[in-house]
Amino acid sequence: MVKLLISHLSDTHLGASQFGLLERERDCYEAFEEAIDTSIKEGAEIVLHSGDIFDNPRPSGTALSKFADSLKKLKERDIHFL
Repeated sequence: MVKLLISHLSDTHLGASQFGLLERERDCYEAFEEAIDTSIKEGAEIVLHSGDIFDNPRPSGTALSKFADSLKKLKERDIHFL
């Protein structure tokens, strides 16, 4: 029997700033980073994201940068992101 561990994420809404607060935007980034770090720690082989990665169809540079940093962490460990 072959086992495959998949980490499933959804609705991360990177760049969202509830009530226009920068603190809320940071919360989204921290939660996403924590989910990625947990996926790595738990030995996931695939991270599956099922939608709404960004809060805006034209994400900010910060949102894109945070996303790219997380993808780099996964790539360094040969974990696929779908």
